[in-house]
Amino acid sequence: MQKFFNVVIIIFSIILSLFSLIAFVFVHLELSKRNLQLDLEGINNYFAEITNFKELFGATITLILAYYGLKRLKTAEKSNRDKVKTDRFSDWKSITELRMNEVREKNKIFVREFSRLRYNLFNDIYDKKMSIKSKKELDIIYDKHFNDITRAFEESNDDYVGMGGIYRTADSTYFFDDFYFVFIGCLDSAYDGMYNDIKNRYLLTLDANRLIGIELHNGAYTRHTGIV
Repeated sequence: MQKFFNVVIIIFSIILSLFSLIAFVFVHLELSKRNLQLDLEGINNYFAEITNFKELFGATITLILAYYGLKRLKTAEKSNRDKVKTDRFSDWKSITELRMNEVREKNKIFVREFSRLRYNLFNDIYDKKMSIKSKKELDIIYDKHFNDITRAFEESNDDYVGMGGIYRTADSTYFFDDFYFVFIGCLDSAYDGMYNDIKNRYLLTLDANRLIGIELHNGAYTRHTGIV
């Protein structure tokens, strides 16, 4: 609606400015024919001619001032929105930082990469009012920010390295719960079932030829931890 009013004001301002210019030129052409003198009477005659178009000139000036007033108002509103967004990001960043600290020691690559991408992630989530309300919205966010690097998150985890990348079952992961813990902390709210949807997306990024088996896993666990 504001854009519509801006366009209307601009159009009418241009039209009135053209008419005002024509009127201004016309006044001076008429006065030039009278050999206008720079004396008291000449000045009175000049202003008398100008005031014949005072409504036109006044309307033109009013519209131009209204346009610049709207521009200043729009600028002020944008500045206020930017401040609100900046303050929100500062709070959000503090929250995600606390959550990343929980996994920092066992997955430094995740912390590094998440720190790199989180401002862009924040912008997308902020546009959605800090919520993900459907699987479609989740897929858009996940594809844009995480799909290409999720496998790196998984395989750089200390437990994955220590276990030689051996999985107990096809649904097992070494880092998903930590990843989800940080990710869900980025949101104010999420739809029911998002945990399962994002885990399925996460699992699809893992190595399709990874070693899977309970006995293999148990043997790797014993070697890794010394616990039988």
